[in-house]
Amino acid sequence: MSLCVSSIPWGSLNAAVISIVGCLAFAVLFDGAMEGFSTQVNTLIPLGSFTFRSAIALMTIFLIFVSIILLLIGGASTSGESQILVLLWAMVVCMSGVLASFYFVFIGAVYSFCALVDQQCFDFTVLLPALVNRLSNKQVDLTFCKEKKEALCAREHNQIWPFVGSFLCALLALTGLVYFLMCMTANYTRLKSEKRVRKGDHYAMNQGTVDSNSFIMTNMGK
Repeated sequence: MSLCVSSIPWGSLNAAVISIVGCLAFAVLFDGAMEGFSTQVNTLIPLGSFTFRSAIALMTIFLIFVSIILLLIGGASTSGESQILVLLWAMVVCMSGVLASFYFVFIGAVYSFCALVDQQCFDFTVLLPALVNRLSNKQVDLTFCKEKKEALCAREHNQIWPFVGSFLCALLALTGLVYFLMCMTANYTRLKSEKRVRKGDHYAMNQGTVDSNSFIMTNMGK
């Protein structure tokens, strides 16, 4: 039992768990944040859904699959694929951080505007006709009244914390992948060192055999 426990690659196992948990949490939080953001934007301009749910699901499945493969096949971790995976997920972390920053500015502007809206209505049709025509081919109502204020400015629709949480979870998954790479590279270095030591011992044994044979032949000659 103790032999089985000692043979478990705990470092790689911990890295795999961190990567998978971080990726799953990122997928859930980021999808919810984007869905809420899409609802808020469509309250102003009907652009349709832009939640990227399929892309998030594919990224999550791919990362979990590769993490399991790297856990089962330790030698694959020192190949170029794992480094590429780390770089790709680093891009996801950067994208999540940029979107979180953009939403922080967006929700700040929305709350500042909502503080100005009371019982009166604002009509933006005169101010933004060109922008609206480029963004949507549908008939757009840019009259901002109390109903839209309640849908847009309600505290429960604020997605800043899901965005921040998704960024932190993506960073956690990236940390797990980097830890994965470090563990597997260390294992590869250890195996290479052991192989070099074995080759050195083998060479020393052969050298000792040659010296012994020379000593025997010399004594026989005498």
